[in-house]
Amino acid sequence: MMPRPLATLPCWLAAALVLLLGCPLEYTVPLETDGAASDSDQDTASESNDDSDTEHCDAPNLSCDGGCVDPESDANHCGDCDRDCGAGGTCVEAQCVDSCDNACDLVTEVCSSSSCECRPGFDRCEGACIDLDINAANCGECGELCAEDEEGEIELYLCEAGDCREDEVGCSPGLVECGHSCVDLESHPLHCNACNRACDGDQVCIEGDCLDA
Repeated sequence: MMPRPLATLPCWLAAALVLLLGCPLEYTVPLETDGAASDSDQDTASESNDDSDTEHCDAPNLSCDGGCVDPESDANHCGDCDRDCGAGGTCVEAQCVDSCDNACDLVTEVCSSSSCECRPGFDRCEGACIDLDINAANCGECGELCAEDEEGEIELYLCEAGDCREDEVGCSPGLVECGHSCVDLESHPLHCNACNRACDGDQVCIEGDCLDA
């Protein structure tokens, strides 16, 4: 049997079919359009741009301060980006070498113009660099011994600010007794923050910390 045309159906049935079949379809609207980039896409693009600013170096070179350096010979980045050999120093096989061929005492001397000199505040006594302010064997001047011979026994006194404290007991307030020396642990390069904790010759002691001069 052939289906009856819509026009021949009863009016009430035709109206019902129109309502049933004529409902609009629902569509899902995309949250992003092709013309707008997502935040993740923008972040990826930003990271890509940042990477383009980084210098990529072939081994054994290192990327330091935006350029490629040879850590085997670069005195400003000797063996590592953060290692500077300092004024007059050279880098040989990733090791810092000064113009004195590393012959200077690391604590009491500094290399200057290819010669070892006493660090600031120290004087040379019989070949050694001494702080005359605190050295009981050279207190105030070379050879001045803070001691007394009692029945064949040498009794050492304290040396403070270049003077022997023969008749005093202990060091002045604010100073600490380190051996036979009265020192300020906040500022003395041989006793920085603790007795016998020495700073390197090219460092200073500030508030108990060894810092580059």
